[in-house]
Amino acid sequence: MRTRALIAVVAGICVLALALVFLGPYVLGRPDEGPTDQAGQIDLSAYEESIKTQLSLLKQGEKDYFQRLTKIQADLCTADGRKAAVRLLGQPSLEPTERHVIARSLAGREGTLDVLRELLHLLEAQDAEVRLAAAAAISTPMKERPELKTPSGTTVMTVRAPLTDKEARAKLRGLLERETDSRVKAALVETLASSIEIDPQVEKACRELALDSQAAEMVRASAVGALVRYGEVGVLQEVIPSVLSGDNSELVRCAALSCRPDRVADARITAALTSTLATDESESARIGALRLLIHAQSPEARAAMLTALKGDPAPEVRVDCAWCLAFLPKDTSVLQALQAAASNDPSEMVRQAARHSLAVLSEE
Repeated sequence: MRTRALIAVVAGICVLALALVFLGPYVLGRPDEGPTDQAGQIDLSAYEESIKTQLSLLKQGEKDYFQRLTKIQADLCTADGRKAAVRLLGQPSLEPTERHVIARSLAGREGTLDVLRELLHLLEAQDAEVRLAAAAAISTPMKERPELKTPSGTTVMTVRAPLTDKEARAKLRGLLERETDSRVKAALVETLASSIEIDPQVEKACRELALDSQAAEMVRASAVGALVRYGEVGVLQEVIPSVLSGDNSELVRCAALSCRPDRVADARITAALTSTLATDESESARIGALRLLIHAQSPEARAAMLTALKGDPAPEVRVDCAWCLAFLPKDTSVLQALQAAASNDPSEMVRQAARHSLAVLSEE
């Protein structure tokens, strides 16, 4: 009798467990899902109202600003919250600043890809502001690139993870080709940029835009920036010298100077950088070239930096030269140039920077 009773109890437990497995979601509700409406659809209104309330409070002033942003971020931690946010992005009544807050809150969030199809649909909206926000929201999470080895040592870059969904990348490439609003086009380039490493078609599209003199300035700058962060050195050997020597846009030239430091040792790229340091009319461009040349660690790069320290007309550039020379190996020509600048440069800022670099090099 006891054996039969025990068997009956075990059987009952098994039946109950199976019932919970198959019927539990319907009885208890699926995790991460809100209540449903009469049609059986997930009711997202509570999330929408919460997000709109925080956006309304954000507009009233800076008081508790970060607390409001934190509350929006908390709403987006659930799948339903993200769906509600995407639905809000497409509402014409939303103000541009509110749409920007939602898009940036969605961008780079783990799990954002579960609403990717809805965001891709918004990229075909009539309203350019909606398309712009959707492109920004698709941004993938950040990751650290493994250490990059350069002649001056190793460095770590933080980059975005590639968009792994092939169908989504193909859709975005098509939208990029058809887009007419330059702001949206530039945002689509940024969205696709990290996929250059895994998708040759994306690299090709960015290369064509980077070298297209008829494209809008911000689009060319985005394309150049994408290539120098994620592109192969073979493409950079063409793009960087072409842009630095022939593009009339300072914005585009400065985008080329955000190049990965491990690419700078290439002879063609070093030559383009030394030419920029010597001849570019933009102080920002000359400083950008200078900071990259540290990683080249070549005689040509050193000579260009010493020439700039002695003769560049802008004190700001000469200050950067003096600071950057401290990162080069100790060399007689470097020490002599720094001593001359510390004593004779007409700018006190340059003299102080040169003395600092001399102190750093004397400790080696």
